[in-house]
Amino acid sequence: MRCIIYSHHWLQSILSSIVKEGDLYIDTGVGLSALLVSTIRAMRRPLWRGTSDRLAPRFLFLYIKKYITDSVVAKNPNCLAMAIVLRHPIAAKIEDRASFLSSLLKEYPKFLNEWENNAEKEFAQIAKDNSDGDIEVESTIYSSLCSAFNDNADKMNMFYQSVFLMCYSYYESCVAQLSRNANAKESIFAICKSKSISLSDESLEAINYLQNDINDLRNNICHNNLGTFRKTDTLKRLSELNIGFEYNDHTLTFTDSKLIIDVLDKMHMVLHELCEKLGYKTKFIGK
Repeated sequence: MRCIIYSHHWLQSILSSIVKEGDLYIDTGVGLSALLVSTIRAMRRPLWRGTSDRLAPRFLFLYIKKYITDSVVAKNPNCLAMAIVLRHPIAAKIEDRASFLSSLLKEYPKFLNEWENNAEKEFAQIAKDNSDGDIEVESTIYSSLCSAFNDNADKMNMFYQSVFLMCYSYYESCVAQLSRNANAKESIFAICKSKSISLSDESLEAINYLQNDINDLRNNICHNNLGTFRKTDTLKRLSELNIGFEYNDHTLTFTDSKLIIDVLDKMHMVLHELCEKLGYKTKFIGK
């Protein structure tokens, strides 16, 4: 009997009496391949490439379900207190990518501040080493070096614009994959119509916001020609929300991550509800 599981440590400790070495395989979830690793030694290459969405979940469900019902429960009833998690590959991708983007947004300001603090210490030492003890010269050198921090706001804006586009790409790519799975046109409404499902009013309102105001913002960031912005009424409306975005007829600037986090939350909410309605849920086998 072979099975695919996320934690070989749990299975080896709980099921050591019925699992023979060499017969246990672990799904590592690496990249887009179902990389199967033997308990004796790692294989040199994946057995299948680009097939994790199709093969791994199927193997995991069939083998584990049979393994628990036929072997584990019979020999170790206490294992019923444990559960093996089977994540739907599409739902897992939606959850994990949103989590990564959220962490990226929250951690970057900390990274920038840490870099600035370390750079200040280096600049202070450089100024001291090159001033020959002259305090005024040391201060001048230090001030000159610290001028590098003057464009930090520009770095921050560039970073936030990049992550905003990453978020929009996340949303569009997930909608595209869900559409393919549903054999529907590349649209959330087409998916709902194809599968005869309906979304909550909150999600419908979020979709309208994403497809209009946020799409306008995305197009301006991607395609504006030397500051020739389009649909400026949308930009002004977003700026008036005072949630980390400013527009003043000449420049478009993110001052912090509030707007992007709000957009990402709405994207994730819509996609998560759609997955739930499509039945793409996490399963707990043996619980």
